[in-house]
Amino acid sequence: MEPNTYNIRFNGIEIFDKKMSLSQALPVSAENPVFAFDVNSITNVDVQRKIILIFLDIFIRIDKTTNVLGHLNIASGFEITNFEDLPVNDSGVVGVPIPLEQLLRGIALSTARGVMYSEFRGTYLHNAFLPIIDASSFKNLSQPATEDFEKLTAEPLKKKVSK
Repeated sequence: MEPNTYNIRFNGIEIFDKKMSLSQALPVSAENPVFAFDVNSITNVDVQRKIILIFLDIFIRIDKTTNVLGHLNIASGFEITNFEDLPVNDSGVVGVPIPLEQLLRGIALSTARGVMYSEFRGTYLHNAFLPIIDASSFKNLSQPATEDFEKLTAEPLKKKVSK
């Protein structure tokens, strides 16, 4: 069986939360800190708008510590112009095939890397570059399809997967 081809168009980026913890700022003596990142991802489907949303919750800390220096919660939206080709189960729930989800998550991670650079430029997190992460290393956790976009974005991180 031949895999489906999906027509994808980047739909938008939304920053839901950005924090820098001044109380946890780098000590003046920390010249080349090694940053660590905790990245959570969730995938949602907005049936009405024919959009797949990848939410990323990124925590930045100094390696080998638990002190969070910064946080970014961001969503990237992808319009699927041939949305009707996505699989639908017997209950009518639209699914996201794993290869498509991994492709979109990889794009979302790259987008988040650029947003982080822009948002943290000139701060103590200026050199906290999100590393290249294999999008297939995440556990797949797609949320059920919803027709109510407001509910979708109200609490995007109720369920998380960790990297």
